[in-house]
Amino acid sequence: MPCILVLRQGLQVKLLINKKINIMKNIMKNIMKNIMKNIMKNIMKNIISICLMFTPVCVIAQNTDSIIQNIRTEVRTIVDNTEKYKKVVIDVSPQELFLFDNEGDQPNIERKITYHIEENEMKLVSVSSEYTFLDTELEIVEYYLKNNKVLFIFQQYKKLTFPDEYQWEIRTTKIIERRIYYDSNQTIRCLTKIAEGKLSEINDLLQKAPNKEEDCSQMWNIGGSLIYIYNEENIDVLFEHYRNHVDSTNSTSKERINQKK
Repeated sequence: MPCILVLRQGLQVKLLINKKINIMKNIMKNIMKNIMKNIMKNIMKNIISICLMFTPVCVIAQNTDSIIQNIRTEVRTIVDNTEKYKKVVIDVSPQELFLFDNEGDQPNIERKITYHIEENEMKLVSVSSEYTFLDTELEIVEYYLKNNKVLFIFQQYKKLTFPDEYQWEIRTTKIIERRIYYDSNQTIRCLTKIAEGKLSEINDLLQKAPNKEEDCSQMWNIGGSLIYIYNEENIDVLFEHYRNHVDSTNSTSKERINQKK
């Protein structure tokens, strides 16, 4: 009898212990469940906050990419129709256009402006420059326009170095290309490509060089420009130069007609 009683009491104790363990398990389970619920809730809040924070940036980036695609389409249309446009070519002296500060020390610059016009609307203005001294510097700047507003500017600056006039095979060339996209007269993306090497290899080097996105306000610090590429007044200067040329041409034509009379 005593043994059975001891066994019965031991079983009751075991059952009681198991019951308390189960209770503790349930308590811990509920605690962990609540903790995980709160953790996940906070994580979701943070994720939502991050998404909301970066959504405008993503939207802006998508809008910029869309605008740039439209600009590229417009530029391709202009390029494809260049031969159809009326073309006016003007040779200008260095002093006639916006140039670098030490212009007085640069007597060997030749500059030409080519206007491409469709039904009195300017589509493309190209400014080519050549500066020769010990080395030769060549530059072309193309302004693509729509409704007399700049859409896109392409600039290529090329410097040919001649270390020895009798060693033409080791001539070196440095090329800097810039592509500048505009929306409502504001720069929205600026890209720079740089290649440097032997003249015989420069085209391959340029093709392989990456287009690097630049801070538009800082991209000119790397040099490579014979003119101030663009500010609010430059296009107006080019337009004014064209109008003066047309007025001068018309005036000369009238004088010739009067002389014939």
